[in-house]
Amino acid sequence: MKNDKFINSHFSRRLAMFLLFCVLAISFSDATAQRRNKKDRKKDKKEQSKVIQKEPIDGQVDNTLLAEQAFFEGMKEYIKEEYKRAIPYFEESLKNDGNNPTAYYQISLCYYRMNNLQEALMYAMEAKKMENENFYFLSHLATVQLDMRMLDAAERTYKQILAKIGGDEVTYLNLAALYIEMNEYKKAIQVYDRMEKELGLNQNVIRQKQILYLQMQDTESAINEGEKLILEFPGVIDFRLAQIELLLNQKRYPDAELLLNGIIKEQEEFPAQVHLMFAQVYHQQEKSEQEVESLKKAFQSKEIPLDSKLNLLMGLYQNANPNTEKGQKTIDMSSGLAQTLTQIHPKESSSFGVLGDFLLKQKKYKEAFEAYATALKNDPNNYSLWERTTQLALESQNYEYAISTSEDALEYFPNQPNLWFLNGVAYMSSTKNEEAITSLEQGKKMVFNNPELLSQFESQLGDIYYKDKNYKKADEAYEKALKQNPNNAHALNNYAYYLSLREEKMERATELGARLVKLYPNNATYLDTYGWVLFIKQDYKEAEKYLSLAALNTRSATIVEHHGDVLLELGKKQEAILEWKRALELDAGNKLLKQKIEKYVEN
Repeated sequence: MKNDKFINSHFSRRLAMFLLFCVLAISFSDATAQRRNKKDRKKDKKEQSKVIQKEPIDGQVDNTLLAEQAFFEGMKEYIKEEYKRAIPYFEESLKNDGNNPTAYYQISLCYYRMNNLQEALMYAMEAKKMENENFYFLSHLATVQLDMRMLDAAERTYKQILAKIGGDEVTYLNLAALYIEMNEYKKAIQVYDRMEKELGLNQNVIRQKQILYLQMQDTESAINEGEKLILEFPGVIDFRLAQIELLLNQKRYPDAELLLNGIIKEQEEFPAQVHLMFAQVYHQQEKSEQEVESLKKAFQSKEIPLDSKLNLLMGLYQNANPNTEKGQKTIDMSSGLAQTLTQIHPKESSSFGVLGDFLLKQKKYKEAFEAYATALKNDPNNYSLWERTTQLALESQNYEYAISTSEDALEYFPNQPNLWFLNGVAYMSSTKNEEAITSLEQGKKMVFNNPELLSQFESQLGDIYYKDKNYKKADEAYEKALKQNPNNAHALNNYAYYLSLREEKMERATELGARLVKLYPNNATYLDTYGWVLFIKQDYKEAEKYLSLAALNTRSATIVEHHGDVLLELGKKQEAILEWKRALELDAGNKLLKQKIEKYVEN
């Protein structure tokens, strides 16, 4: 366990050290005074002064005075944090008075500050042996034992403090923390209970007990702890909110709703967080209108941080399925909430960014990209927003917007290779191959120590060169891509497939296709690629194995057609025609496929 759990800040230590210096000085003087003979104790101050003045002249200084002087010099160095220089003074003090536990304690503290735990432990044990009911000595010893991972010994020391000296908050908390580290949760709770009985309720202790009970899967006890705080402090709304949060997390929605209703009945004003909590309850009860109303009230409040609202919306965004009625309702509701965000937080780019996400999910492309434009206008230095906007434009096939956005982004971030890559892909998708090559070649120069990204650049260049029918450069680019990343699926797939279409380097194509399906054995596109390579090699039986798997659950007309082609070569004409017809259903405008079907049906 780290020392900072048990020791205060540097400033507090210095202040405490000054006070302790005074206390120790008094303690030291008292201890030495008690050991002086009765005759010395009867001398008045004036006579003692005379003795002290005479002793240096006679060369017979009282050992206790020498011990005292050395101790004070040690304390001066200790307060200055010169621990190494302080130790010899304390040792000198012990030479002259070996029965002073405080000197052992101080030496232990010095070694502890110097991180010499073994020596710190030895001197701490000596101090404790001489005075085993001193709170400071025992607390320090327990701290050293904890840092040395002597957990059982530390436990005994803390128990000794509680038994002989009595409990204080720090000792209770330290002992409970020790039990938690030992995974002795029940014992930790017992310590907290004892502390609560002696010192009263402590909200932080209640929270810790609740966490422990939940880890022990004792939900009822955790809830009961929260109820204790509410009963003790009925006017503190934060305690009720914390209890409601716990109930919601444990899916105790009726109990949570009961407490929520109590808050709105008893108080005219309450935190906006209450509306969010009501929304959770209504969502579970499938009361959509009430849920929306509660969320609107929450989103209209500036009391709830924007990040919290954004996290909630992004959760809805990720879980909403636009292909279902329920999912579509969620998207519509969330878009309305996002609109509210832009009204309440009009200068925040993230509010417009999330609005754009939902509009895009609704396929409202124009409105979506207007929202993104506003977001970027509000915060043009937000790199991640530029990148995400460009990516979303590409995904929605809005290539012109992707080009213009990435071009604008490069004005702000000209040294970001990812932006050059997206810019190149956008140009390539718009069949502006010359511009695409320029961007990709420029972006390549900015890639350092990132072979995977460099591999992506090369594989995109391979695609463009192939489309330009510059097969030599295309092959070179693909080979470079695979040199940087041998498992680049895009490069493996396209390179193998394009070689098969050209019927060139078929052994290399076979090798690439085999590696591809080994990496992705359930990907229909990759299975089709390898199957087609084998088809071109006229290894029809082996090709059918992969093409049949690819065609099994696909919506790709090309893959289904390929399966039909290999069936024909295997002499399964009727099965081939059925597959071609299935492919035609997926691609009704495919004239060549229609002709193929008519040709073989007639024959």
